[in-house]
Amino acid sequence: MQRFTPPPTLSARVRAYCRAHHLRRDARWHLSDEALAALLNEDGIQATEGMLAFDRLLAGVVATSVLAQGAEQPLMGLGIAYVLGHDERRDAFADGYGGDEASVAGGDVFPRLRWRDVALVPAGFWPQAQHVLVTAEGMVVQFWWELDQLRPLAADAPHFLEKVAFWDVTEASFGSDYQARIQASVGAAAAAAAAAPAVVEASDRVSCHWHTAGALVVQQNVSAGGDGYTLLRATTPELLGSMARAAVDAAPGVRVVCDHFNARRREAARRAVVAAGVAVG
Repeated sequence: MQRFTPPPTLSARVRAYCRAHHLRRDARWHLSDEALAALLNEDGIQATEGMLAFDRLLAGVVATSVLAQGAEQPLMGLGIAYVLGHDERRDAFADGYGGDEASVAGGDVFPRLRWRDVALVPAGFWPQAQHVLVTAEGMVVQFWWELDQLRPLAADAPHFLEKVAFWDVTEASFGSDYQARIQASVGAAAAAAAAAPAVVEASDRVSCHWHTAGALVVQQNVSAGGDGYTLLRATTPELLGSMARAAVDAAPGVRVVCDHFNARRREAARRAVVAAGVAVG
């Protein structure tokens, strides 16, 4: 396999991510547009520019630094052709939805899946995103097995790479934190309270990010529930309270929830948000 080299238009963060995780491309799955369209047609799926663009960039891209114990196949692998052109991967993908007769939120038989009114096509496996799917327009969606939930990730393949690289860096460096979720699109106001600049390259119409050493703000513009929300993360409860206060000032009456798997941090976050004059519900 050849080393995967991202386009020069992507950030230095993406290039560093590709090097750190030893991303390679298996050329067997990097098909021409015509060959991919023919493969999709075998399943009754009409190829679109969004689908073709995803595979032009990411088809056959695997992370060889993450391997199953004793397995020959990487745990990370991307591309519509990478899934549909391989019987075992087709089966593994279908099993995530309960088998050949399963569907996603009323969709058709695999691999013609559907989320709400949006058709989805299988597009790979990625630990952070579990199953990766693509819409006709090229929007990238993940399916979380643990939550049995679909979540829009990125508007297109380049932004998907940017966000994966960004999450990799922030999760590795952020450590323990305090969190709050607000059912409104108030990311800019919350970020301003933490002096967190926008991460432009990892932001698009699906979600936007702001980040500094002590805070992370994620504004999810397109969500499985249909309504946007904003996730606040801070390294201290006091900073979280300030961010929540600014967010509520920007959108009075919005619902604020403090959620964290650690009960002590969840309670500390709740107290700080209440101390900042914000109702928690």
